[in-house]
Amino acid sequence: MTTMTRFADALMAAVNGDEGREAALARFNDRGWPTRRDEAFRYLDLRPLHGVDWALSGAQRADECVGLELPGAITLVFVGGRFDEAASDPMPEGVSIGNCHDSIAADVDPFTDLCLAACDQTLHIKIEAEVSLSGPLHIVHETRSDEPMLSAQRCVISAQANSSCVVVESIRLEGNVLCTPVTEISAAPEARVEFARIIDGTEDAWCCGTIAVRAEADAVVHASAIPFGGCVNRTRLESTLAGEHAHVDLRGLGVAGGNRHVETVLSVRHAAPDCTSNMLFKHVLGDTARASFTGRINVDEGAHGTDAVQTSRNMLLSDGAKAWSRPQLEIYADDVKCTHGSTTGRPDAEADFYLRARGIDPGTTASLLVWAFAAEVLDELEPSALRVQAASRLLDQLPGGDKLDPTVVAPDAEPDAT
Repeated sequence: MTTMTRFADALMAAVNGDEGREAALARFNDRGWPTRRDEAFRYLDLRPLHGVDWALSGAQRADECVGLELPGAITLVFVGGRFDEAASDPMPEGVSIGNCHDSIAADVDPFTDLCLAACDQTLHIKIEAEVSLSGPLHIVHETRSDEPMLSAQRCVISAQANSSCVVVESIRLEGNVLCTPVTEISAAPEARVEFARIIDGTEDAWCCGTIAVRAEADAVVHASAIPFGGCVNRTRLESTLAGEHAHVDLRGLGVAGGNRHVETVLSVRHAAPDCTSNMLFKHVLGDTARASFTGRINVDEGAHGTDAVQTSRNMLLSDGAKAWSRPQLEIYADDVKCTHGSTTGRPDAEADFYLRARGIDPGTTASLLVWAFAAEVLDELEPSALRVQAASRLLDQLPGGDKLDPTVVAPDAEPDAT
């Protein structure tokens, strides 16, 4: 029996007659593992995943979880892709958790299908109408394995009418792990959701996940994806602005060295009139690291008054680093304003000279320039304690970063946030 057959048999046994999971498995089997012949994967070599005898993740010890330190947060813990209620905090009034079978991830890709097929627990977090959470919800995902392991985890966040919440999802992967997280955010009319996914992994870990957003009339959703560490980080973001005057802000920052690869695949659909969207994705690349960005804005017929901005910027710190950007527009309506832009280059030479001429050493100069480049993304993260820790992680990877103070990004942060 081949390893692929064993993996396929394990997936078939896992779906256990569930129609939705069977349909996802059928789609995955029909398409197979993606290759560079697939347009969506032309820059990413996935051959190391092919033919591996991936085991489905099982129960692990929740007391070994290590997440971000977010004072005042309500924490929900996933270990090995499974929700651990005993290790999680009770929900505050106005928030409930349960199961969910529906999905808003429309343009499903192979890794999303793999997650939907393999995941036997979907956590549905519902924020009731008119409820404004005073502190963040912190969803912690932790998976560790020395042997090849598939970790499939799915969360659905439903913000009801006129509610507001801050949700932070931190993913920590250790060992030979393929993680396929799917998080779906549904914002009802006039709801407001702040969401951030922080990914950290060892050099042999892969994370290929999806963030799907649906915003109804007058809803506002801010979603960020910040990958640190890992061999490959691929984030697919899809967003639908389904009601008038909805606004979606999508941001990402990828920092990579060595031979790592960071990839973002973005799809934003304006399906209603007078909606606005803003997309900003940045990469800082050293050594022989690579980054790829594909972003598409779709404006449906009748979605007049659309205002959409898409920006991709890449900073290369070495001759061996590479970045690819593919901004795309598809417009079927009049009276719209859609712009896209992409830049790739080295740190600003004049700024570098200015700082060195004032006695700042080369390492600290490089850190300052990278920090200034990344700040446009980091400064938008909520809560403030998350900004401090993301800035600290960035500085940890830079020469001279230890001479800079990450707390300046959040002067209102709690004293113990670092």
